[in-house]
Amino acid sequence: MTHAPDRTSDDTPTDAELAAVFYCTSDELPEGKVLSKLLHRVPVAVARHEGTVFAFGALCPHAHADMSTGILEPGGGISCEMHLWRFDLASGRCTMMDDAVLPTWSVTEADGAITVDLRTTTNGTGR
Repeated sequence: MTHAPDRTSDDTPTDAELAAVFYCTSDELPEGKVLSKLLHRVPVAVARHEGTVFAFGALCPHAHADMSTGILEPGGGISCEMHLWRFDLASGRCTMMDDAVLPTWSVTEADGAITVDLRTTTNGTGR
């Protein structure tokens, strides 16, 4: 008999469940595409840009615009479509405002699946 993983009273996912959260298939994220959705109540965007897959916060910290409608730029950046704030995809840092940052997460592509590790951000911005 198998048992469900131990859960907290508020149904918070376990670390094991957050370690490799399925995002999409590799086919759903061709070069130049950005997607966004909620993963365990966390707004996460993924992009395939210049041959690399990135996972980052799906909402611009300025006006909470959906970053999946943003503009991918040469050199590994994305600009928010609403006010054109530019962010570095690898670090999440805004190149225009020193205190603006998107959370970033480790992302893995294997066996045709893209997964995101939501246990902690890679740039220290929290979950």
